[in-house]
Amino acid sequence: MNGRAARNRHQGERQRIEAVLDRAARNPALLVKVIGNQEIWRRGDVAFVLPRLADDYPAPLKDAISARRRAALDGVCVCGGRRKVVSATSIEFDHTTSCDATDDRILAIGNEVGIPFRRWIA
Repeated sequence: MNGRAARNRHQGERQRIEAVLDRAARNPALLVKVIGNQEIWRRGDVAFVLPRLADDYPAPLKDAISARRRAALDGVCVCGGRRKVVSATSIEFDHTTSCDATDDRILAIGNEVGIPFRRWIA
């Protein structure tokens, strides 16, 4: 397969994934199961594994994680950032630089309030 054909195939895959996620966003979010510190949510035919929002988290951390979870489920962040399907296995968000739902801000807020995270996934 030449480079142009591969790019076209990957673009088609990204478009199909975007369409699936767009259809899923039109369905209600349903909590399926809690496993440790993660929750499995379902919207339509799509499952989302999200960090559990602990009751004892301080408000700044709760707010940041809530915004991140909502962005993952809806495809749109409160800062206006939108999801971008990068590949069949990777989705990114174009958060604003001041958005608390970014990886760096959640890690920083966690450290500020004494709840450090080793890594962030969502």
